[in-house]
Amino acid sequence: MADGFVIEGLDQFRRQLLAFTKNKFPRAAEAWCEGLAMRLMERVASLTPIDTNRLQNSFITASMGQSDEDAYFERIGRGGNVAVLAGSNVDYADHVNTGHKKKNGEWWEGYHYFDDAWDEFEAEAADWLADRLEELFSESGLS
Repeated sequence: MADGFVIEGLDQFRRQLLAFTKNKFPRAAEAWCEGLAMRLMERVASLTPIDTNRLQNSFITASMGQSDEDAYFERIGRGGNVAVLAGSNVDYADHVNTGHKKKNGEWWEGYHYFDDAWDEFEAEAADWLADRLEELFSESGLS
């Protein structure tokens, strides 16, 4: 061969990669987003202060992928444009999380259970996603 080189199997790899990005990855990403949202809500529930259990139970319900009067869980979009919204419909949830001004004018700091849960969960979620992506690549013959 005078000029250049030949790469064998590139067309097959291209087809596999295209099938992966059109079919397998979008479906997997939807499931992963839902699973991660549920796991995060479990963590939020575990950090939520308990008074009447209403607030904590709203996060527990969201962690099961369900909505009700107190809990909110919804997947928006399909394929590569997936967002999962999960949380509480309890009207005081934000005040307990972020704090609020008390009647005497003093600021009550709040529990920050959403931020704390995310801080604990972020590295674990990234590792979990990397493992799932590696598995999916391997199953698809792309690794």
